[in-house]
Amino acid sequence: MKNLALVMFSGQTYLDFVGFYDCMLRLKAVRPQLEMRFCSRERQVSDSGGLTIDAGETTTDLGGFDAVFVPGGMATRRLKDDASFISWLATARDAKYKFSV
Repeated sequence: MKNLALVMFSGQTYLDFVGFYDCMLRLKAVRPQLEMRFCSRERQVSDSGGLTIDAGETTTDLGGFDAVFVPGGMATRRLKDDASFISWLATARDAKYKFSV
């Protein structure tokens, strides 16, 4: 695994996101070639409690990553029926590794 997309979306559970991210930071300490990017369709994302984080940049395509992580949260119940979001995730179809919480 060389390049990892960390997917962010409003309504995600930040604990799910940060727990995995922390593990990947520790992995990066021993595998410095690991590149991680925060990937979101919106510039700012908020959890269900209203805590807002700047996702940095927005991405229209998740292709080119060999690993993709999608956190959990109540918003996933809505997003599973969001054709646009599902199409965006589908751009990661060639990723060798796909993780979720």
